[in-house]
Amino acid sequence: MDTNESANKMINIVLVMAGKYLSGRSIAKELVDNVVHDNLAAVAVELDFEGVETCSQSFLSELIYRLKEKGLKPGSVHSSSLTNETVAIRLKNELKRLEMGPSA
Repeated sequence: MDTNESANKMINIVLVMAGKYLSGRSIAKELVDNVVHDNLAAVAVELDFEGVETCSQSFLSELIYRLKEKGLKPGSVHSSSLTNETVAIRLKNELKRLEMGPSA
């Protein structure tokens, strides 16, 4: 991926690739390392939760941290198929804590 590509570029991360029950920082780090190979400054990321039963706070924290570390800009994280309310709250909290949520 060329980092000069349009900001409309969306990378889809299918979380169930790492399992139905996602827990632990090492799993999140491995997932990002396996999926993202370029700088994310010019793209958005969609986290696809289809098939995922639950995610721990530590998994989501590391996932968002690693995406930020790879250059993802605030407001560029989107989610799909997120039906677990607890996970939705955890994701929202991590986006806010790591200053990756949409700007006000």
